[in-house]
Amino acid sequence: MRFHLPESMWPASLDARPFASTAVANGVLSVVGLLTGMLSARLLGAEGRGHLAAVQAWPLFLATLGSFGLTEAIAYFVARSPSRARTALATGLLLTVPFTI
Repeated sequence: MRFHLPESMWPASLDARPFASTAVANGVLSVVGLLTGMLSARLLGAEGRGHLAAVQAWPLFLATLGSFGLTEAIAYFVARSPSRARTALATGLLLTVPFTI
């Protein structure tokens, strides 16, 4: 079974600017992360890098665990009811903050 969107749901014009700006922003952030990661590794030395990795591991793990499934749930509820997108996003953020703290 194939899913087809009605003509009324297609955008009037497909604009590549949002996609391009997101791709450029992700590329810039990746390069900045790479440079700062290399710089901090050089400045900290062998022993300091282990400490840095240990300090960064737990918050990253807890943030990932805290938001487990919330992004998908928010996307589902926004797609289901676009008029309540702000409410869904605010509720998702409200639920994420206690988990990540």
